[in-house]
Amino acid sequence: AVSGGMFPTLDGGFVHADANQDRARWSDLKQEDRAMEKVIRCYGEDVSRLVDVCRQSIVFERMGQLLACLRAMHADDSVVLVRLKNRLSPSYDGEPTAGFRNVS
Repeated sequence: AVSGGMFPTLDGGFVHADANQDRARWSDLKQEDRAMEKVIRCYGEDVSRLVDVCRQSIVFERMGQLLACLRAMHADDSVVLVRLKNRLSPSYDGEPTAGFRNVS
């Protein structure tokens, strides 16, 4: 089923992303100069590696909420998960990101 911007809640209901601006953050596209800098500096001029041009965030207070959202996305036939970067994994080395951790 297409999500239509709806996210599952812990009580089994759904909430629209716009109804919860403190948790769903819709951003503008990455600025062209920043994208070019990243392609040159980080990706050896391989533009195919630039995958974060469209940037949105969903903020969770508990791990269970994150897991429920990932499960809902995985179950949605209209969503294609191409890549999942798990910086919360115990095996992730947080030193290169100064301790920053997330799932993206």
